[in-house]
Amino acid sequence: MLDFVYRLGRIFMAKGWVAGLLLIALTIGFGTQGFLATKWESGGELTLSDALYKAASLLAIQTGSLPTSGNWQLELARWLGMLFFASALLTFAIRLSRESAHRLLVNWFAKNHIIVAGLGQNGGKLVEALRQRGWTVVVVEAVRSHPSVEQCRRAGAVVLFGEPSDVSTLLAAKLPRATAILALFGDERECVRIATTAYSVLHSEKATPKKPPVRCVLRLTEPGLLAVIRSHKIKTDPTDRIQLEILNSHEIAATTMVREARAISHRGSLGKLIVLGLGTHHRLGEMVVLRAAKDHLVLSDGKPGKKLVIDVFDKQAGEWLETVRSRYPFLDNVCTIQPHPCWARKVGGTGIDHDYDAAFVCIPDEGHATAQAVMLRREVLTDGQPIMVRVTNSRSGYGGLIATPSSGWGENLHAVGLEDPLYDPDAATRPELELRAQTIHQEYRSRQKTNSEPANKPWVVLDETFREANRKLAERYAGHLASTDGNGKTTRYRWEFHPDGFTRVTTIDSLLFRFNEDELEALAAREHFLWKEEREQAGWRYGPVKDAEKKTNPLLVDYTKLTDEDAREHNREFVRRIPLILALADYTIVIDRANQ
Repeated sequence: MLDFVYRLGRIFMAKGWVAGLLLIALTIGFGTQGFLATKWESGGELTLSDALYKAASLLAIQTGSLPTSGNWQLELARWLGMLFFASALLTFAIRLSRESAHRLLVNWFAKNHIIVAGLGQNGGKLVEALRQRGWTVVVVEAVRSHPSVEQCRRAGAVVLFGEPSDVSTLLAAKLPRATAILALFGDERECVRIATTAYSVLHSEKATPKKPPVRCVLRLTEPGLLAVIRSHKIKTDPTDRIQLEILNSHEIAATTMVREARAISHRGSLGKLIVLGLGTHHRLGEMVVLRAAKDHLVLSDGKPGKKLVIDVFDKQAGEWLETVRSRYPFLDNVCTIQPHPCWARKVGGTGIDHDYDAAFVCIPDEGHATAQAVMLRREVLTDGQPIMVRVTNSRSGYGGLIATPSSGWGENLHAVGLEDPLYDPDAATRPELELRAQTIHQEYRSRQKTNSEPANKPWVVLDETFREANRKLAERYAGHLASTDGNGKTTRYRWEFHPDGFTRVTTIDSLLFRFNEDELEALAAREHFLWKEEREQAGWRYGPVKDAEKKTNPLLVDYTKLTDEDAREHNREFVRRIPLILALADYTIVIDRANQ
């Protein structure tokens, strides 16, 4: 409703002058004809100029003594003049107190909307993307002269002015009736203040069907703040109305770099890596190293054979390695990290090994990063090994140049945008679901032998149909874990997000959770039932032969009636891979004792 009313108001304010001119013309036209046709008590007739003057005076409701002869033209002109006067007065009042009008609109009509708390440098881009998806958006911004304010209004968002971290401002934006509040732009400490203010507004309420949870998406990359927030009740209490989700753009970029490199590597695995530059505050480079090491550990079920070799080129590589080893002791059991203290942006090809499986360029300046990536391609990794390059945005600037086919810079250069998640409506509003969905897709890509399948593409260019299919799979995982059939599966499970859960120990006997045989069979039957239900809702039906045009499939029968053992095994394998997928996304499976 807020969208509809606000859109009408925008049209009224933007196109009102057209209606005003039309009303002026009609009022003067009908009024002039009416005055000329009127017989006055004095017996005289008006001249054309007198009639025009009297007709124009109708616009200001200064009609004087009008005859009561029932002249329809004069009567119509009088009401048109009154309408023009009222609309002009309303327009003036709205322009004089636009913010008050917007606050009233939000107060009366806002519901199930998204609050963007602060625009930062480029928040208008996210607002535009959210509006294109059909979301109702309320923007809260402290700076009235912010250059993105008009961009947001043109996109159809309501803009309220005030400090996003003030309780009164969030209440004016109707936080209790919102779907989500996004604290993504600006200083990270300000983002934390916004999240804690939202928590203070909602934490006393419990989520109910009539009062569903409000997601608070917080952008955070600083390791110290991450650890503090993830251990606080704001993150750990699942019953609060406010449900905190953290968007760590460095973590997402590092994960994308490592997983895409493994998926497209000609060698099929990552055994020896080069990291060129650690990035601002060492964050991106460190997360690339951690993600590569964690994946190496998870994929080997906690028992890695040959250690991963990682060469790090950065001026502060030595000092960084000392601190990272003390914080993550598992690294010494999983990989061999070799520091090379030097300016990453001045590294040349001379003296560097040529047998790396992949390279990760994390230099903060994307111009220098691109130049070094081209150097690596021409002088070092000449066999077409993947080179992942950190850029600001993967679709524009240097990212767009790298993505250009036949750029002349060599094959297998891939740009990963550090800010891509901030302007993606799905990643910005549901980052944890998006992370699980991307992990499912990345794991699928790592098992493919050819690139011929339409679904075997990087997430950033993947068709939305396949993206949504991965999201639905990720949502089904929670249902599988929590389900019980009272027979084969009697235990309810849930997942917990533990990004450092297994990195704080130095030895691991078995990393991955395993379902027993009864649970495996029960969940395989449940997965087949959900797949069958989804297919039937899409118009498919049983048929002896699979036919995409006729939408028939011989597998559209109950699980117990499946005669194809390969189909049964496919469902079992799907279930077996759930713990692996969740572990790759930094989740562990635990017994849900509260709901047993």
